[in-house]
Amino acid sequence: MMRFEGTLKDWNYDRGFGAIAPRQGGQELFVHASAFPSGSEPPQVGEALSFEVAVDQKGRKQVLRVQRSDGPPAPPSHGDFLAPAASRERQRALSQGSGRRWSFWLLVAGVVTLSAAGAGLWVANIKSGGSANYAQTAKVIKVNKTR
Repeated sequence: MMRFEGTLKDWNYDRGFGAIAPRQGGQELFVHASAFPSGSEPPQVGEALSFEVAVDQKGRKQVLRVQRSDGPPAPPSHGDFLAPAASRERQRALSQGSGRRWSFWLLVAGVVTLSAAGAGLWVANIKSGGSANYAQTAKVIKVNKTR
């Protein structure tokens, strides 16, 4: 696979991705933290990078095996950095809380739905004569069974 040179134009530390502008020109390429060597420092905007490009299953260009232009060749990596540690902790706390919030609102929606259904049945019962109507129906059934 052929290596290319470029410059990191943008990097989102919270989400672990950015864009590389190829030195030979053309469209900026999406780069994910997983393309960088495992255990390396997060990239800096403006940093010169060397990388390989492949085409994914959907036909999009994908940056692979990124290395700093002045460093040794990069082994296949898993990009164990996505954001600075404090940001990762904050993101983890937010994602754990959102699961509880989702459960809470799902519970509220269920209670509201059951309440509305119960109110509808109660109103229908009152309009049809309520429990007195039930007693009359029971008498009719009892009379029909004895005949």
